[in-house]
Amino acid sequence: MHSLLDHLKLLIIGGNLMLGAAMVVYLHQTRHRYRLAPLRPIGVHLVLYNLAVLALFVYKYYELNVEGSALVFSPAPRHVVLLMIAYGFFMGFSYASLAIYLAFTEQQVSRRLRRWVILASVLLLAGIPLWLLFPQGSVGRLVHYHFYENFGVIFLVLELGLMIALPIRAGRLQDPERVRVIRAFSFLYISRYPVIAGLTLLPQPFRLMLALAYPNVVPYLWLRFFMLPHDERVVSREAMKADVERIEGHYGLSPREREILGLILAGKSNRDMEESLFISYHTVKNHVSNIYRKLGVKTRFELLHLVAKSDPGKRVG
Repeated sequence: MHSLLDHLKLLIIGGNLMLGAAMVVYLHQTRHRYRLAPLRPIGVHLVLYNLAVLALFVYKYYELNVEGSALVFSPAPRHVVLLMIAYGFFMGFSYASLAIYLAFTEQQVSRRLRRWVILASVLLLAGIPLWLLFPQGSVGRLVHYHFYENFGVIFLVLELGLMIALPIRAGRLQDPERVRVIRAFSFLYISRYPVIAGLTLLPQPFRLMLALAYPNVVPYLWLRFFMLPHDERVVSREAMKADVERIEGHYGLSPREREILGLILAGKSNRDMEESLFISYHTVKNHVSNIYRKLGVKTRFELLHLVAKSDPGKRVG
């Protein structure tokens, strides 16, 4: 006789499947809108995770509603089936993590590596049913059991190793803001393990609910608070740069005035420009005054507003 808590757990797993489906759709739409390369392997990882949750849902439903019927597997075949499913997900997660790492570092999975991964996966999965060929209690079955029971740790170490190496590799990039975005993803990705481990202190069913939901929420948190704001700032800077180039050409700024305009838009003060350009403070003020006069503005605020909203073709120089 199963308790109400068992059925509540099944309901929680089903609810997380719906959450996972929503997150997969959100990630898919975001990838098509922003064309961000890492979102594809991240989406694959998320799909695999929710397939694993689906497998858990089917297993729990089977356990609650079909147990004791003629459809129940005998222990040995059931062990083999569950182990093959588990290893299939292990390999899928590891491959997706590798693809995420390469996407962030602007690389691709080579065909040769893909072939080796497929071959190794087929051989590893094909070796699992061999367990049935060994007699009960034999040395062969014991060795087979310990090999497959412990080999899965390698996939966990591989995933963690890639996510630890990612921020180290990202440190070579020239864009500090992009480095922060990559490191944020790595931190959130790795945080799943201590967070889920910490949830063991909570009572059921809250432990199960939060443990299943957190991996689905991690990509959303990263996109919402790190990746998309960074992408919008990059697009804004490119648009600002294009507007500045149009303004420079339209208002006839000199090379030095163009240089000072760029520094003004970068937030530099007159004293900062004096030091970086090795010119006197009075000369800086003269250049700034000339820029204001040519653009028809009186303050830096008006200048920034002009650049942000500029359409020089409709203005009178």
